[in-house]
This record gives sequence, structure tokens and C-alpha cells, in this order.
Amino acid sequence: MGTLGQRSRKCLSARSSEQARTYLYLVKWPPNSKALAHMHPDNRYGMVVSGVHYIGYGDKYDETKLHIHTAGTFFTEPANTPHFGMTKGEGAVLYFYAVGPSGNTPVEKTGPADK
Repeated sequence: MGTLGQRSRKCLSARSSEQARTYLYLVKWPPNSKALAHMHPDNRYGMVVSGVHYIGYGDKYDETKLHIHTAGTFFTEPANTPHFGMTKGEGAVLYFYAVGPSGNTPVEKTGPADK
């Protein structure tokens, strides 16, 4: 299973996430991808456009804490709240709405797949 940063595709739309205003973006998670625990300074609201996405909250990746989100469902990534995620065989496309500025702060540096 690869980490998300190595294989994801992001497409910003509307406005930049680096400025203090609303932004939207799409993220394509390839099949069998994983994102270790990280956090953002802004509240993010996500919708699964296609596929299946799993998200969990905490400062360490833990598959037992993952919640499944199928196409058409919504989820949140609260500001400064560590969270992690994964996809399985079909991957996922996610659509996010937030108010910047944004960023990505790693909380967990390594995981079982990285050893």
C-alpha cells in the first residue's frame, strides 16, 4: 500500500488554498492508498464523489478507527484535529470545501508500511 502523497492527484478549483478565502478542490486517491496522521489549520468539509474513502481521527494511523464513506456521503476534517485515511481496491475521488489559508502538518512521521 502506497502513501497518498506519492500517488495522489489534486486539482484546485475556484481559488487558492493559501489565501484567506473560500477554496474548493478535488483529490483523487488511487486504489490501496494510505495517508498517515496529519492535520490542517482550517475546517474542511468533504464529499465522496466516487469510490470508497475511509477516515479516522487520532495522532496515529489505526485501521480500527476508520469510518467508511461511500459515494455521495459527507465528512469533516476539523481544524487542527489529527486524522488519517485510506482507500482499498477502488480508490476514491473527494471534493473539499474550506476557507483558507490552509496547510498540511504531519503528525505521524512513519508507519508500518514505511518500515
